Amino acid sequence: MTPSAYQLRPACPADHAFLWHLKQQTMRIYVEKTWHRWIDEEQKEWFARNFFPEKTEVIVVDGRDAGRLEVVRSSKELILATIEISPEFQSRGIGAALVRDLQTEAKSASLPLRLQVLKANPRARQLYQRLDFRTIGETYTHHLMSWP
Repeated sequence: MTPSAYQLRPACPADHAFLWHLKQQTMRIYVEKTWHRWIDEEQKEWFARNFFPEKTEVIVVDGRDAGRLEVVRSSKELILATIEISPEFQSRGIGAALVRDLQTEAKSASLPLRLQVLKANPRARQLYQRLDFRTIGETYTHHLMSWP
């Protein structure tokens, strides 16, 4: 499979269960490392309050739902708000391809591409650094990064 072999489709309310399960698979370890706990009911409630299908795209690979992408677009910047890829689809270059495509979009619009990454997730930070993101700040829990 080539790294760019993905499609995006708009999320819908029926995707809630898949995306909740995806969050558990991809983020639980980092939430536990950062805040020293993961309580399913609290996380599920938070997810439900913050799940807006109209702002979410489902990453599709080989005809199967493989992840979640949320990008906030404005006249000042693009913000990569969420990228989660199911473990079975990780390490295939899909995340890098998605970010490169966002970099192309940002460059075409002459806008910076920004994101934040949990400090507890060095693998993601290394990916962003390989893709020429620079750390521009930090919070107690996150590195703030920007491209170019």
